[in-house]
Formats: sequence, C-alpha cells, structure tokens
Amino acid sequence: MNTTPLHHLRSPHVRYPDDPGEAGAAPVEQLNVTARLRPWGDHLGVLWDGFHEGDSERWWGFAQRWALSGPEPTLSWARQLHTDSWRDDAYGIALDPTGQWLVARGDSLALTAARTGHQVASLGGWEAHGFERVAWSPDGRVIAAVTMSNDDPCDDSGDVTVWSAVSGRQLLRLTHLRFFYEGTEHLDFCPSGRLLLAWGDGPLRRWDLTARGRALPPIDLDFSSDIACDHDGRLIALSRRGLVRLCPDEGPPRELTWTDGAPARLALSPCGATLAIGQGDRIHLHGTTDLAPLATLTLPEGRARSMAFSPTGDRLHVASDAVTVTTWDTAALHAFHPTPPPYRVGTPTAPW
Repeated sequence: MNTTPLHHLRSPHVRYPDDPGEAGAAPVEQLNVTARLRPWGDHLGVLWDGFHEGDSERWWGFAQRWALSGPEPTLSWARQLHTDSWRDDAYGIALDPTGQWLVARGDSLALTAARTGHQVASLGGWEAHGFERVAWSPDGRVIAAVTMSNDDPCDDSGDVTVWSAVSGRQLLRLTHLRFFYEGTEHLDFCPSGRLLLAWGDGPLRRWDLTARGRALPPIDLDFSSDIACDHDGRLIALSRRGLVRLCPDEGPPRELTWTDGAPARLALSPCGATLAIGQGDRIHLHGTTDLAPLATLTLPEGRARSMAFSPTGDRLHVASDAVTVTTWDTAALHAFHPTPPPYRVGTPTAPW
C-alpha cells in the first residue's frame, strides 16, 4: 500500500507554528489533547477536548464535521464546546451518524443541534444521579450512557442504560457496574451496532442488543488503554502497556508484545483482517491471522489519539494530539476480503 497520507487536515481553531489559525485560536503546543473520531461514509465526525498545559482549569473543546464526498475534505461545521466544566470531555459527548445532533452528559443527557448548540430535549430520571460516558449507535437509533446509581462521591457504581434516539424511551438497563477512577474508560458500540461494550475496573463487558441486551462472557484484561472491534464485534482488540490482545469469538486469543511499554491506540478494519496500532507518531499495520507486519505509517504532526477505519475499510483515519486528522488509503490491504454489509443510517426525526 501507499504509505503517503491521502489527506492531512488541520483545525482552524488551533494556532500552529506555521499557521496562526482563526482569531483567538489556542496555540497547539500549549494543549493537552484527546480526541474521539467517528467516520460515517461521506463524512467524518471529530470530538476534541483538552486543557491548557500548566492550567487544568482552562478547558478547551470542539466538535467538527468534515465532508468527505468531494475530491478534498471540507469542514462542514465546527462548534466550540462549553469551557466552564470538564463534563463535556470527548467521551462524555457523542455525535449521531448524520452529524446533525449531539448528546452531552451532565445531570441529564442534553440533545442539541450539533451545528448551533441549541438544546431541543433532554433525557433524565429513572433514578439516575448524573451520567458518565455516552455513545450513539452507528445506525442512529440508540443512545447508551453510564448512569450513576447515587450522588455519593465515594461510590462510583452505576448502570449502563439504553434509550431510543427517536422517542427518548428507555429500552434497557444493563448490569450494575463499578468503575475505575470515577468513570468508565470506554463505552461504545461495534460498527454494526450489534454489541455494546463497556469497560470499568475489571473485565470488558459486552451485551448483544439484537438479543434484548443479553450479556456475553466478559473479556478479562486487568487494564486496557484502548479497545477496537471488527464490524460485528466478533473480533475484539484490547491494549495495555506493551501488549495488544486479539480476542476472537471462536479460538484462542492472540497477543503482540513490544519492549518500550508505551500505550497504544487501536483500530480494526471492518472485515477484521487488519489491526492498526498507534504508538506516538507511528501507525503499525498488522494482519490479524498471524500478526505479521504489513506497513508502518508516520503521522506528519503529533501523536495518535484516536483511530478508525472507514465503514468499507478503504480508509484509515487518525486524529492526533496536534489537533489534526490524517487519512491513508488502505483499500489495497482489503482487496481480497469481503466488505461488510452496509447498515442503514437513521436519525431522530423529532425531539423526544
């Protein structure tokens, strides 16, 4: 495959050493950045959050939608998130797959128009005492969140609750969990929406939403810095310092280790054939059958913070802590692998 990036996108809200950006843009070298990247066919949603180095009270965050249908990506819209609280971190907010709506955690779940920030509805009640991580299903029809069981700051227990994104009606309340360091590190859907995954202080938990939330056997890893899965969640990758473990539905797990112990960001192609491991400014591509190396990619700026393959597997998108998104053409890696069936994208047609 060609290791030259197909696109390299910078944010207008950041001041780079060679680019002043918009008026009032934050200097990139002064930001401690995390990201949450979501590719959906003809567009890419990115949630950025961070704080100014040396001043953790100065919070910084943006939501962006990039259109990918033209010869070059274009920024459809970008909106600054609230800066007076940590509650809108990148894993406490979620975009729907059309890029029209955004849901953010707090004492309730607030549904806002993504482009303008205008709040149109909220989710709450059901004896929830605030919300932690939030996720929106790839088909746009379901919202999931960690709901805290009580308001005792010494008790970090909670549940995972699932609502209809169309009606706002509660669909499921899943098993009681305890979370590490005041919240889950991960709550997300597999790309097809079949599985909901949550990780807390202990194993990765999985629920099959096509079977009314049936719990699947947990995957035990004492600490995981990132999680990725194939289209249907039948192959899951977990990482911790110096280790990546591949866990298929059938067969024994496979492991890849390295010596420097640096944590890794992960992405799995939808067909499950390619594993991308991001360490610093390098992206290492491996085949999942034998974990043989396929290619090494280099980020033009920054270190990998979030990675995802496109729904067809022909693109790999990487968001960096330099507030950039870099895209590579990975079609050659999957030319002889079947493309997962497309899923129909829905959206809330009216606020609940």
